[in-house]
Amino acid sequence: MTALSYHVKLLSHFALIRSIRKQIVLLPIINQILSILEDQSLIDSRGRIDDAKIEIVAQSLILLYNLAVEDQVLAMLKTRNLMNICTKLRLVKDKIIHFMSQILMIMLDKKAYEDIYEPQSLSKTYVEYINRSITGPRQVYHGIKLHHLLKNLEVLAQNDTLSECLAEEKEGISVMTKCVCVNKLQDKNPDRKKVAERIVEDKSSDDDDRKQILERIQKSAVLIIWKLSFYGPKTITKLKSNDLFIDQILLLLSATSEKSTKTPKAIIWRLGNEETIRSELAKKDKTQRKTDEDTTDPDQLISTDEWDESIPYDVIISYSNKIQDKILTVKIYNRLTATGYRVYSEKQGNHRLQLMKKAVEKRKPILVCLSSAYRTSKICMAELEYAVKQSNPVIAVIVEPNYKIQGWLKHIINGKNPIDLTNLKMKEFDDQLIRVSKEIEEAKIDD
Repeated sequence: MTALSYHVKLLSHFALIRSIRKQIVLLPIINQILSILEDQSLIDSRGRIDDAKIEIVAQSLILLYNLAVEDQVLAMLKTRNLMNICTKLRLVKDKIIHFMSQILMIMLDKKAYEDIYEPQSLSKTYVEYINRSITGPRQVYHGIKLHHLLKNLEVLAQNDTLSECLAEEKEGISVMTKCVCVNKLQDKNPDRKKVAERIVEDKSSDDDDRKQILERIQKSAVLIIWKLSFYGPKTITKLKSNDLFIDQILLLLSATSEKSTKTPKAIIWRLGNEETIRSELAKKDKTQRKTDEDTTDPDQLISTDEWDESIPYDVIISYSNKIQDKILTVKIYNRLTATGYRVYSEKQGNHRLQLMKKAVEKRKPILVCLSSAYRTSKICMAELEYAVKQSNPVIAVIVEPNYKIQGWLKHIINGKNPIDLTNLKMKEFDDQLIRVSKEIEEAKIDD
């Protein structure tokens, strides 16, 4: 039985190559595999398979799966008893058999997504397979190609329970964003790049041109992420915090085909219209920030007052509480107030979000002091996102040397070129501050 398992495993490996797969189809191997799986004694009365037969059953299912990508094989398998066989095998307490039998069922009947057995276990195995294959040079794991796997997951994701389980998996969202960024990941992996170059040189060694395969992976992943984006604010948070993913989605928006941009546009709409401001998460971060922030230095605290209705503020200032950021922010604040501007700001504190929200609702321009600390601060990002939703004019300045805007932050400020106020001599700083003043004035006119 062990020798037979290795033989079937070897055939599964060759079945990954289209030219060889077409030759295997002509052999009687499919009927032989089906006869093994149809054996009435395979599953005992307790629903278990003998340990000696586990491997041959698992490898047989993988082989059938790889052969079934050929339309003629799939059509033939639909006429056999394979659907009933898989329905029984998915109950077996073996990870690979449970997994392969259910994705084979999807190939045989797309409506099979309505009846999934142990969706949490299935989603966990999916995450493992995707994670292992995305990091491999050929995007293959346990004899299964990633782009085929994701195509099946597109169908399975129609099952709400499985989608929710996938979204809640620790690395569920992470592996899907990796698939969207598969081109970037390939560029960073020299081993994968070498394999890719060999595949392009010898196209007979793989199903399709390498570029087409990567496009399939990306397309499926985008569709799946769109589905997962409806499962709770945590999913939205994870997607927004992944700059590489956001940059890739924004890049996809530049495609010439309207059909190609439809799902990326829908994802951006979901992220941009997320209603919940994550105040609870922001409060959790507060304790950690206190370890490297000085909140007692009076020079660091610009304002501690709530929004005063009697004061006609000209601009709201939003900044991170990192000491280096605040030093330059205080300088900006002092210069602006010295020239007559009424600037509102609120120090970091338990009620900062609520106070800033009240200020933002007055539709005043918001001066955002950008830095890596600002980007990672949930409070700052919540302030900025709320201001954008309220249609407040955004004036962006950089307060961290060499900081480059990317990802979701770049999208929020709508591609504006921020004013860099770092590493400047006094005259240069004053000149740049004049630009800030002009933008405030322009925003006041628009208002």
